[in-house]
Amino acid sequence: MVSQQMSAWCDDFFKLPWVSNERRLMVLAGDELWAKSFITPICSFLQIKADSALLVYGDSQVFPANVSYQRFHDHLGTESRTIVFADSQFNIDAFAALSGTIKAGGLMFVVISPAQQDAKSLFLQRFLHFVSLDSRHIYLKQHSENDPLNQALNLSENHHLDSKLTALSHDENGSITQEQSCAVQAIVNVYRGHRKRPLVLTADRGRGKSSALAIACAQLLLTKGDNQENLHIGITAPDKQSLSVFYAQLQRSLPASQVVQNRVIHEHGQIEFFAIDDVIQTPRQLSLLLVDEAAAIPVYLLSALLGHYHRLVFSSTVHGYEGAGRGFTLKFTKELATKTPQWQKYHINDPIRWGNNDPLEALVFKVGLLNAQLTEIEPLGKTNDSAQSDSADSSYHFQQIDIAQLAADEALLAQVFSVLVTAHYQTKPSDLKLLLDNPSVRLIIMRTKAASSQVVGVALLLKEGKSAGLTAKDVLAIKQGKRRFKSQFLPQALLSQCGYGNAFNFDYLRVMRIAIHPQMQQQGLGALLMSQVKAYAHKQGYDFVGASFAANADLLSFWLQQGFHMVKLGFSKDKASGEHSALVLNATDHKAKSVLNTLASQFYLSFYHLLVDEYQLVDSALIAMILASCPKELNAKLSEHDSESVKDFCQGYRQYSHCVYSLYLWFKQHLLGASKAQQAECLFLVARLMQKHTIADTCKKHHLSGKKALNQAIQQYIAKYLD
Repeated sequence: MVSQQMSAWCDDFFKLPWVSNERRLMVLAGDELWAKSFITPICSFLQIKADSALLVYGDSQVFPANVSYQRFHDHLGTESRTIVFADSQFNIDAFAALSGTIKAGGLMFVVISPAQQDAKSLFLQRFLHFVSLDSRHIYLKQHSENDPLNQALNLSENHHLDSKLTALSHDENGSITQEQSCAVQAIVNVYRGHRKRPLVLTADRGRGKSSALAIACAQLLLTKGDNQENLHIGITAPDKQSLSVFYAQLQRSLPASQVVQNRVIHEHGQIEFFAIDDVIQTPRQLSLLLVDEAAAIPVYLLSALLGHYHRLVFSSTVHGYEGAGRGFTLKFTKELATKTPQWQKYHINDPIRWGNNDPLEALVFKVGLLNAQLTEIEPLGKTNDSAQSDSADSSYHFQQIDIAQLAADEALLAQVFSVLVTAHYQTKPSDLKLLLDNPSVRLIIMRTKAASSQVVGVALLLKEGKSAGLTAKDVLAIKQGKRRFKSQFLPQALLSQCGYGNAFNFDYLRVMRIAIHPQMQQQGLGALLMSQVKAYAHKQGYDFVGASFAANADLLSFWLQQGFHMVKLGFSKDKASGEHSALVLNATDHKAKSVLNTLASQFYLSFYHLLVDEYQLVDSALIAMILASCPKELNAKLSEHDSESVKDFCQGYRQYSHCVYSLYLWFKQHLLGASKAQQAECLFLVARLMQKHTIADTCKKHHLSGKKALNQAIQQYIAKYLD
């Protein structure tokens, strides 16, 4: 009976004029079998089968998924008509990413189970609140006083066409909008114009970036002059599957071409796909290299491309749910400005895959705070170390915010989150969900004392350790590598990686992010906020304050200056940042300080050994900073023999190899407490003496002509500081 009623409802609903122009959401709050009684007849009416037109995501037994739970990003750049989202964890990253695949006229079903409704998730409550505010979406509750079918019918009858999808028409090159046509021309100009002027093409989802790349490729091939060599255009992306729209457009624009494995072959050239690692490790002679979904590729890899290729187009969505969106806009553009100062940019505003003011896109932006804008703040004057306490009293106040209070204040939430986003290049909607739903989260904000009381700093903290109540069996399972617990990063790392068996006997306050409004940076406010975090930790009885981050010399310098100590450096590079992760701790009481001294000593003793192994290729500037912070008691004084050997080398009496161990011991001591200027001056010595780089590699990196020049540089440096 329900199916018949739904079929009749579908017959009325899908005849409404706005249905073909917009994408809508239907939330079904009830048990899954009840939700299926709505979804099945709608899909049947639309003649949608379980293929690419229908994506199913989640962990439901009633709705078997055809999208991998962890690899939903593989579908970026593809198109679908309907999505069933039935996930007990409500993976908001998957929801946001998959929603972007739906074409105009498509529907997205979200099933909210009774268990989810009972969980009292602040994030889910906020999501449902926004759904209920927009009458263009359909929100049905199983146990509502009103009949759900009548709810749906009443809602659909009251909707009005309030957004319009412009009729799709193509220009002579195949572009749909004027903006897309301009984007195509900008891509063509990269090939036809001057070298080393890469183009950055950005837009929100559904604006036709990938299609513009394909149209430009076709235009270049079709207009190749008779005297020109055949073109070899390369394209790379995080995953070839994400290029489905690109290849579909190529087929329309180049119907005479042939597809052979990773190549599209045309009489005037070819377009070939390369994996990102391959195109860097084995540089090719390419006419043009296109990088699609560039924001999902680590910035250090994008930077490497700039050194290998002279004609580049970086195309990407710039929001967090597409990957490292903020890193692409904030970090990579700095690389471009340094290496290719004449780089170009173009942004597409108008959507193609759906209409302006699309209800589903608007909902995703609101729910994920993807449109949260930083507020303009009038600078209050610079803060130096000696005036920090005065500044805190006169200009700023600090507040530990209750998360329920934060969730109820949308304006404050937007301010807080927009500041947090600036501190990390890989922000995702799930970060907002963690902020609102994780009971271990603590939040300290820094605000101006002006009437507007604007947020200028945020510390996102997480409570970990002893208070979690893990049993001895749990701890043993962690030690054996059989289990990992959420929100226990610091004690788990200390136990399983540093070998500290009593790690879970302490309470930790982990600094997940600490951020200062970009207008207020470089004024000492980060140190001011961190002092408040440490004071809060001491007052609340935490044993340690800790953090883990992708380490570079500048960032590590900040943490060391705040009284933190290194206890671990990761062996492999982070996939997103290209940097090794550092773990630092600060102790709040005498017992914790004793433990920290032991952990730091163990780290440094092994660090010297690992410098010629796992850490041999780590940036020498980072190595110099770590060595400069080593506890002095770990380095013995030089013997008389070693001191004489160093002097003999400086005077040219003995060869480098005969004195190298004595030079090594002297340099270890010399680095202790070395200033930043000294650290920067001796990087060639760090590479040669500490990391044991070859003579050839050291000379090449530090611009020395050869072995003789290197030995002279070492002699001159040591002689300068020998006394």
